[in-house]
Amino acid sequence: MDILLQLVIGIVFSWITLIIVMPIARKLSDFSLPPWQQTVPRLGVVAAATVLTQVLLVTFVNGFLGYVVGYVASVIVFFALLYKWFDIDVWAAVVIVVVSRVVQFALLAALGAMLA
Repeated sequence: MDILLQLVIGIVFSWITLIIVMPIARKLSDFSLPPWQQTVPRLGVVAAATVLTQVLLVTFVNGFLGYVVGYVASVIVFFALLYKWFDIDVWAAVVIVVVSRVVQFALLAALGAMLA
C-alpha cells in the first residue's frame, strides 16, 4: 500500500509539473508539440513511466545507492520517452529534463517549507 501511495502521488506531481514546464521549455529551445489534447495524456504516460522506474529501483536497491540508481534511471527513461515519443531533438529533450527537475525540486522545497 505504501508503494502504491508513492506511485500515485509521484505520478500526479510529475504530471502537473510537466504540464507547467512544457510551455517554458518550448520557449527556451524552440520546438513544437502536438495539440494539447494529445500532449497531456502522453505527458501522463511519461510521468508514470518515470516515477514507476524510480520507485521500483529505490524499493529494490537498498540504501543511498538505490536513490542514485533510481534517479539516474528515471532521468534516462524520461529523456528517452520525450526524445522518441514527441519527436524532438536532443537539445530540446535535455532542456525539458533540466527545467522539469529544477521546477520539481523548487516545488518540493516549497512544499517541505510549508509543512515544516
